Amino acid sequence: MQRSRSIYGPVFAVAVALVVATTALPEELSTLEDKVTLEQALESAFSRHPELRSARSGVAAARGKLRGAETYPFNPELGFDGGARTESGETSADFGAELSQELERPKKREARIAWARTGFLAERARYPRVARVLAARVHSAFVTALQARDLLAVANADAELAGRVYELTERRLRRGAATQLELNLAEAELGRAEGRTQAVEGTYQTARAELAEAIGVSPLSPPVPDGTLDGAVPAVPRLKELAATARENRADVEALRLFENQSAAAHELARVSAWPNLKLRGFAAREAKRETIIGGGFSVPLPVFNRNQGDVAVTRAEQERATAAREHAELLALKELSSTHANYRAAAGAAQKLRARVLGTLENNLALLEKAYSAGKTTWSEVLVIRRSLINAERELIDAEAAARRAWIALELAAGRLPLPTISLEETTR
Repeated sequence: MQRSRSIYGPVFAVAVALVVATTALPEELSTLEDKVTLEQALESAFSRHPELRSARSGVAAARGKLRGAETYPFNPELGFDGGARTESGETSADFGAELSQELERPKKREARIAWARTGFLAERARYPRVARVLAARVHSAFVTALQARDLLAVANADAELAGRVYELTERRLRRGAATQLELNLAEAELGRAEGRTQAVEGTYQTARAELAEAIGVSPLSPPVPDGTLDGAVPAVPRLKELAATARENRADVEALRLFENQSAAAHELARVSAWPNLKLRGFAAREAKRETIIGGGFSVPLPVFNRNQGDVAVTRAEQERATAAREHAELLALKELSSTHANYRAAAGAAQKLRARVLGTLENNLALLEKAYSAGKTTWSEVLVIRRSLINAERELIDAEAAARRAWIALELAAGRLPLPTISLEETTR
């Protein structure tokens, strides 16, 4: 049986494929009444959130290191000298010039460029993971805000019914159809309902502030989530298929593989750096009234004591640590995928069963209950039991649907396939 809930909105299906909205989010959400859709929230986060700006800066810094590694590191050196010579009472001047150039060993240059290039590729590979984690945060914060909004609507409906029941009980007491005890209980229930409403209102405002932080705007002026929560949840995918997808798309694991390659390149650079560079020099000198002297030579440090032993040992250890970190990340990724798959399967099943059992709208059911009590067809104790049952069922359904949405988001993130809005990743990889 199909059901609708006009009191807190129709069906919401969490977007698996995210398309950037054509309507741009305002530069600042300046009032408490600004509404934001999920697509607008994602667009805001990807255009202004500090986490992504920091990740882009990391890619730019790695690109700068690569550019520096590709630049020849040694400039030629030009030197001049001169002096006065006194001989037999006569004074003359001597002049000289020297030009030198240090030559880097080709293997050392290749190793240095390889180290910088793998570092750049690793930072670039890590960027999509940072973006997906942020997208998952925006999704989850949006779902939580919708959940709190819908629970607030249920709390308001509960308080409204409690107020009407109190008024009806008061009128019935005047007619002699109710007791003072029933009126006291009705007033107590009204107070409890109003207190719950205030508590849920605080939860809703907190959820809006968390949504504001996730999308990169001021939590002092949090947006109002514009969307719906309930609806059919996606089918549970096969775990083996998700594992294959994760192996291909987990950008964080791929980044660690590249960082492992960078560690290997750093070790090779330290190893070849043990052999010194050759330095060539040429000079020309002229002694005052004598012939000009032109010559050249070379120099090379002798690796007698320092053969870069320390850097070689350090980079070998860092390479082993990078390998261990990559292997651990692969295990954690599989564990995360397995646990999120189990969580989603349970949460989706719970939401489907509740949706099939909780029939009719809360508004209609509460109206029927009020009508029956007003006509004297039900007692106060029955009103109390039925009202609490209806309210609790609606709350449980909202919670179950929100839990299923969050479990789906976590599963998509673990599989590395949570779609991203169109972002300027190309600008960070040029």
